[in-house]
Amino acid sequence: MFCQLTAYIIRLAATIPSKGLPQGGTGAFQWPANGRITQEFWSGHRALDVGAWTGAPIYAADSGYVTAAQWSDSGYGRMIIIDHGNGFKTLYAHLSVLYVSVGDEVTQGQQIGEMGSTGNSTGPHLHFEVILNGVQRNPWGFLP
Repeated sequence: MFCQLTAYIIRLAATIPSKGLPQGGTGAFQWPANGRITQEFWSGHRALDVGAWTGAPIYAADSGYVTAAQWSDSGYGRMIIIDHGNGFKTLYAHLSVLYVSVGDEVTQGQQIGEMGSTGNSTGPHLHFEVILNGVQRNPWGFLP
């Protein structure tokens, strides 16, 4: 049991960026992509979808630390999660290319990837989620 707990703590510590957790999440996000809204936020789709072309730039909506940058078998395809601090996280899914890695610090407006159609997707678009204290929120409430 002690060995299992130690292994768990080591794995958990490896996920925390060396500079510590971000403190400056404001919820004042910028648009993460240029394009048109192809799917709104609703009870069956807890995100906004922004459609454009494969390879269109995807930007960090706010500054923070990358906590996930990987392929997701849950349907997201290539995806990124950024922790902005103060309970805010953003998720970017269906990307064709990832420009960041876990632990990277990113600034608002920095290109973090390229739009794609990976995972469960019917065409190139960004699936963008705002997560506040573990709950997916309507991104419209946080975008200019």
